[in-house]
Amino acid sequence: MPSLRRLPTRVTAISILATTGLAAAAVSVPSGAFAARSVGVTAPSAATLSAARTTLLLTAARGEDGDRVDRTAVLTCAPAGGTHPAASQACGELSSVAGEVAALSEGSGSCILMYDPVTVTLRGWWQGEEKYFRATYSNSCVLHRQTHAVFDF
Repeated sequence: MPSLRRLPTRVTAISILATTGLAAAAVSVPSGAFAARSVGVTAPSAATLSAARTTLLLTAARGEDGDRVDRTAVLTCAPAGGTHPAASQACGELSSVAGEVAALSEGSGSCILMYDPVTVTLRGWWQGEEKYFRATYSNSCVLHRQTHAVFDF
């Protein structure tokens, strides 16, 4: 049986940005960031950066390593949009913690004690500041209880 060749996550992420009409966000990453090195683009102008001040690429993957991305979403804020289904709520929650996912307070409720790890990442720009977040949660219930709408896509 022939094996399927899997593209690296960064290629998939850039493709998603391009197909959602947010290609400008992919090229507005400074030359030191992952996307610029991956596709060989140059650093953007100050006008480009201010126009795309909050653009985040969110990924979710089953397992601890996070290599097999199952879901992705693009989140833009001010105004809220992108491919994230709850963009307004996610932007509001991130605004309350200055874009720091780890600073979100844990929600109430209980989760089943089943180990089915989910690894999530957030990459991009929050109000002109570069952000990167990666964490593995024991299951999707724990993920949503701790990150609320941010990774609810």
